[in-house]
Amino acid sequence: MSALDILALGMATDPGNIGGNWNQSTSALKNQFERALAQAQPLQARPWKAALDYTVGEAIKQGMVRNSSGKLYEALNSGTCITAPTTLVTAVESGGTLNWAYAGIALSPPADQEETPTVDLAQGSTVPSGLTAWPTYNNRARLALMGCYPTEYAGSGRLRLYSFSSNASSPMAHGSSRFFCDAPIIAAEVTSGTSGMAINVNSRPLIPGTLSPLPATNDFTKITWGSRRPRLYEIFAHRGAGNIGLLGLTAADRIWPAPPPINLRMGWIGDSYDEGSGYGPMVPGRRLCQLVGRRLGIYDVWSWSKGGTGLINQGVGSAFYTYIQRIPEIAARSPHLWIIQGSTNDSGYSAAQIKAAAKALIAAIRAVSSAPIVWVGPVYLASVANIATIDDAISDGVAEMAAGGTANVWYYSMYDDLVWDANNLSLQVAGDAVHAFAASHDNLAERISAYIINTVYPGIQ
Repeated sequence: MSALDILALGMATDPGNIGGNWNQSTSALKNQFERALAQAQPLQARPWKAALDYTVGEAIKQGMVRNSSGKLYEALNSGTCITAPTTLVTAVESGGTLNWAYAGIALSPPADQEETPTVDLAQGSTVPSGLTAWPTYNNRARLALMGCYPTEYAGSGRLRLYSFSSNASSPMAHGSSRFFCDAPIIAAEVTSGTSGMAINVNSRPLIPGTLSPLPATNDFTKITWGSRRPRLYEIFAHRGAGNIGLLGLTAADRIWPAPPPINLRMGWIGDSYDEGSGYGPMVPGRRLCQLVGRRLGIYDVWSWSKGGTGLINQGVGSAFYTYIQRIPEIAARSPHLWIIQGSTNDSGYSAAQIKAAAKALIAAIRAVSSAPIVWVGPVYLASVANIATIDDAISDGVAEMAAGGTANVWYYSMYDDLVWDANNLSLQVAGDAVHAFAASHDNLAERISAYIINTVYPGIQ
């Protein structure tokens, strides 16, 4: 890794913090967690521009968000609007092929918003008139990258962001960039065929939903403000590709890095409940780990999650790393907080096997880091018959490790806490009876972050 890449990762700016948590006293780390809470900014803020209304006949692409009767819906695939969605879960349109997921209440921009940007979508594959291409990869030292490492996309000067390798040959797309820019007009490019991106400005979504999903050619969005002033931008790459294309600026415009207020790093090991599934979340930046991180004031959130995998299960075709096999790559990033999530994918194994694997995973983490470990167990699913066995096996393994002297390790049983049960499951899972969707991801994030704030942080020793 070059010095430029290290700077882009933020590792060189604070070597006593990021990259060296085992050298900190637990009291100092606890103080940083508490300071970070004061900087928490959940992603469900009021947008700069309200969501467009659902319109019969409109061509929709995956990841677009529309307002139907005061509720937001996220498109899980592409098609043409025929019947307005009214569900509070996921459903295919009556008479159509569009699949929508409930994404929450439609929020309007604040009434006292000091300025309202003009957002021009689908500006084509060339940089908008009056602006010049600004290569994001070539200028990556001016961007603070969160939860990812930078690579160059197709030798084009554009960024492709990755977080970890799910096997020896499959890097996983994830991450975002934070920067300040004083431009009164800025353009951002989505590369062709990819699933778009999302942009926050001053910690608020530019629009609800994904910008320019699945364009046939590279496509620019132009944002016009009423004045020149520094604004904080966050560009979230889609989990499917991880690309951040060119920006459009003038020679007078300036960009500089925007590191997080408190330099903390969270590492999340999980399955499709974090990586996402065909039921969402489709909007970039709304993965479970990112939703939890923002509630904790932790912005540098690394996802080491792969759908279908678990403690023992290697996923489809036994082709991917299990949780414990990811530890060496994670350890190199030195997270200050470890989150382990799941997994119901281990339902085919015995309680003894799951318990032994859980203990081995905690021991492997403790061999490389003294940072707090929070294990978030699986939620209730009617489709998984032995979920209580999985929950108890992991809980017992964590308890035995703690009793044996492993400090600062917790288990949050979402199953025992009745986060979901038979009475509300139909409001929380998608059409496959397994996966969460946009609104239920928010629900899970609220419960997990509350547990960490109210139980983990006070208990750090």
